[in-house]
Amino acid sequence: MNQEWIHETVFLDTPDSFQRMSAEELQQAFQNNDPNRWGTWDRENHVMITVLWKDYPLLLSKLADLKAVCRKNEQLNARGYAGHDYHCGGFFSLTAGNQPMEGYRFSCRIGDVVQSAETVLFKRNRTVYRITCAGRAENETADHEIFTGILSGIRFQ
Repeated sequence: MNQEWIHETVFLDTPDSFQRMSAEELQQAFQNNDPNRWGTWDRENHVMITVLWKDYPLLLSKLADLKAVCRKNEQLNARGYAGHDYHCGGFFSLTAGNQPMEGYRFSCRIGDVVQSAETVLFKRNRTVYRITCAGRAENETADHEIFTGILSGIRFQ
């Protein structure tokens, strides 16, 4: 297993087949240079795990309802994939590492490839984290098992 501390707060175990993405690979995948992003991928199986985080002012972070933040994130995601056959596959709640999380599933078409993904969001202090597992639709079941395994081992500082 690969073990990574992300943003000095989130600890993830990922399978040995995953390799940390470089800044250049993250920039190519997301078309921006957001410094608050971490990623790893299994190139052979075409699956990527990414973590994005955003710090909020104290008052806003206390007022933010995680379900509402998750729904807003899905709306922004849908806009970002406009024109790519985007489809939301539904919302869900879970607890991982004793941390409540809200999530959603989605699919889209990038070129000739249909991708499926799951995203979970959670708050730690003033920071909202978003973890996404994205891969090819034909590998959706296997990718879900990988993501579930990663989330089951998540730990926090």
